[in-house]
Amino acid sequence: MKFIVTLIPIYLAFLILLPAAGIFAAHPAAAQGGGNPKAQAIIKRMSSAERKEFFSLSRPERRAYIRQRLGKGREAPPAPVSKPTPPSGGTVTAPIQGLYFIDAHSQMDENVDEARVISLMDHAGVYRTILSNHMRRPWSDIPKFAKSRPGRIVPSVRIKGRGYHGRGSAVDFYERLSAQINSGAHRSMSEVHLWHDSDGGKYQEIKVDFEDKLVLAAFAGARKKGWPFIIHIEFASLSDGGRNSYMQKLGAFLKANPEHNFILIHMAQLEESPVRRLLDAHPNLHFMMSHASTFYQGRGKPFINMFDGHAFKPQWKKLIGERPDRFIFALDNVFSRFWTPELYLAKMELWWRALAQLPAPAAHALAHGNAERLWKLAPKPADAIAMPPWIAKDKLGPVTGHSAGRMQRGRRRR
Repeated sequence: MKFIVTLIPIYLAFLILLPAAGIFAAHPAAAQGGGNPKAQAIIKRMSSAERKEFFSLSRPERRAYIRQRLGKGREAPPAPVSKPTPPSGGTVTAPIQGLYFIDAHSQMDENVDEARVISLMDHAGVYRTILSNHMRRPWSDIPKFAKSRPGRIVPSVRIKGRGYHGRGSAVDFYERLSAQINSGAHRSMSEVHLWHDSDGGKYQEIKVDFEDKLVLAAFAGARKKGWPFIIHIEFASLSDGGRNSYMQKLGAFLKANPEHNFILIHMAQLEESPVRRLLDAHPNLHFMMSHASTFYQGRGKPFINMFDGHAFKPQWKKLIGERPDRFIFALDNVFSRFWTPELYLAKMELWWRALAQLPAPAAHALAHGNAERLWKLAPKPADAIAMPPWIAKDKLGPVTGHSAGRMQRGRRRR
């Protein structure tokens, strides 16, 4: 019996990957007539819903997906998500009436233009984006953008960058922080890195404490303005000792400032049980749901996945139903690659479909209500239309504007 169970995933991979005219004919291992253990492992790690979606794809699509996951394609894709069927087709729960989204945390570098940002928002039902600059784009660009599109863009103070535990000095950071806050143009503060793993040297590594002078300077600015303080800690990247230490220090910091609202971005890479414990212990704590989906699995950093197919996993659906006021939707588009239609709209299709399966009050709270409460934002005007991507595509036509479509500097039109 154990032998048969062991053979099942191999047999599935054989059926999908090995026919001469099959999806993997171009792979060296397939050319030799043998199976590919890495490809088999990809299929085996899929959830039942993801596997069902995978098998529903065409053979070329399956081939492309596997090749990209093995590093043979241009970039590793998210877990397979089939194209959505419009609600009238009967296979997708109808969107909740009046729903719209506020992206509570995203970034815009010099390789994305304003037209692309607004066009993607329009095509995805995102009425408002809380936005900061990134890389070589100056921070002053974001207030100008907001002024040109009133109500759609909320400028956010950028913390990471020159002088913040990296290039430059602390003086550079203090001057940049002060200039942004004193400009009077910002209504939010973006994430403050306490533990940011380099992921093998890809990104700037930051490992500081709550008593760090730069962290405290940022917190003083957020507290003065009444803005939520967004904390970036990657708990799943920490050792057991480091995890316990940061958890204790986080708890002490939250309790020391009980009147201030705090947010852990990217769900802090924590699963449901520790999130539940933190919410029970700290009424001033919220979780931002960015980077916590199938789109961020297998890419290096150990982000959690709150979804099974196009629905929240049962434990997350239960906790969200119990605490709908403690979770905040955000995409956190970082590089220009995140501002491409293929990636942005696919993510938003997932969110529209998942929230449609929640009670309407909970869906509205996650999508926009909690952000409006915490950042004191006005609701969407009644005459502003928000619609899911599969409807917007037919009504609005193609996405406009420009994004270089990369995760680094350089330009490539898409």
